[in-house]
Amino acid sequence: ALVYLEEKRHFRQLSVIRTIAVVQVWIALAFIEAVRLFTMKNLLGYNVRMQAHGACGRISGLLFKTFFDKYVIEGAEKLPQGNEPFIIVANHQSMMDVAAIFALRLKAAWVAKTAVFVIPGVGWLMWL
Repeated sequence: ALVYLEEKRHFRQLSVIRTIAVVQVWIALAFIEAVRLFTMKNLLGYNVRMQAHGACGRISGLLFKTFFDKYVIEGAEKLPQGNEPFIIVANHQSMMDVAAIFALRLKAAWVAKTAVFVIPGVGWLMWL
């Protein structure tokens, strides 16, 4: 599946500012969700894995709708249905690879270097 993004016109000239804004909004929203879910997991004993997946999908969808004109997922019908395992490999052309995978709204297990999981918010949600 491929996810295409098209920048909004008013951000085209300000790509550095747009990038900073995307990262700050992403971390802030993910931080709020991670704290909420971490509290539910550790204080109340809830299994929050699927809620974390849902939060990741909602946050990435909000980022794409806010900072990009459109995004289209192509080839989603080729992804296995049900519980059949598969691997998605991101080529890391930008930091948006992770958000694009989140946008697919898959039940995923993340494999990444340890440093990624300590990123406030985003890494924490991946860890949950």
